[in-house]
Amino acid sequence: MTVKKPLKKRAAPMPRKKKHANKNPISSIMRDLTPFLKNTFLPNFPYILMYWFGNRIGEAYRKAPGADLLKKIIYSMETLSSTLAKPFPSFLPFDMLTGAAFAGIIYGVIWYRKKHSKKWRKDVEYGSARWGLQY
Repeated sequence: MTVKKPLKKRAAPMPRKKKHANKNPISSIMRDLTPFLKNTFLPNFPYILMYWFGNRIGEAYRKAPGADLLKKIIYSMETLSSTLAKPFPSFLPFDMLTGAAFAGIIYGVIWYRKKHSKKWRKDVEYGSARWGLQY
């Protein structure tokens, strides 16, 4: 008859940490907003600033006294500092259209520059110069 060896007791498994719901509502909101901020808001933020600046230029032009275009432009440069001091945009149609046109022009310029940029690579020769070593 063979004697059976007693089985070794296994160590109790380590208890897993339970994932507690985050009690801080701000961190859960930020976790949900992070993809939106990275993918949508940050790439378009410069255009929002350009819209605001164009809106302020439109308001300065609208408020400037003068009958012809040249006098209005000169006087709008004088009133630009007082209109830039206001943080909120104007909601009059002319000012909104001026801001949208300004932001659209900037967007078009940047799009054109990206679309027609050359594919420069650092430390790599271009053109026929790289074939100059072949005899």
